[in-house]
Amino acid sequence: MSPAGGWLAGFRTFGQRAKILYVDDYRDINKASWDERAPAHAASPGYNVQGYVDDPGLISHVVQFDRPLLGQVSGLRGIHLQCHIGTDTVSLSRLGARMTGLDFSGFARTSPCLGRQDGRRRELCRVRGLRRGCGAGRGTV
Repeated sequence: MSPAGGWLAGFRTFGQRAKILYVDDYRDINKASWDERAPAHAASPGYNVQGYVDDPGLISHVVQFDRPLLGQVSGLRGIHLQCHIGTDTVSLSRLGARMTGLDFSGFARTSPCLGRQDGRRRELCRVRGLRRGCGAGRGTV
């Protein structure tokens, strides 16, 4: 494999020579990893996904922490890149922002936190597909 054909995955040292390993299918490996982790995270009590389903006023700890820096978000449109299971995306929506959650993991499409209610959208695409997936001019990042 050549550097032009893949991403650097790591290296191993043999004496004073280093053998560089490249991975051509880095995207598939990364996606498979997140497709495996996301359901476990959603089921974890630490993420409290059911709490977001049951309590329409619940705001994530991350958004609570960032809120003074964010200022007023009500009425703004936003795209949350790598939304994962959607707890922060739904929290921003609950503060009045019209949010689109964007993730390339298939679980993002089925996460209980993300739905079309309350002005939230969910999209399954890579950043390279952002214009196609979310539509040009639909929001401000």
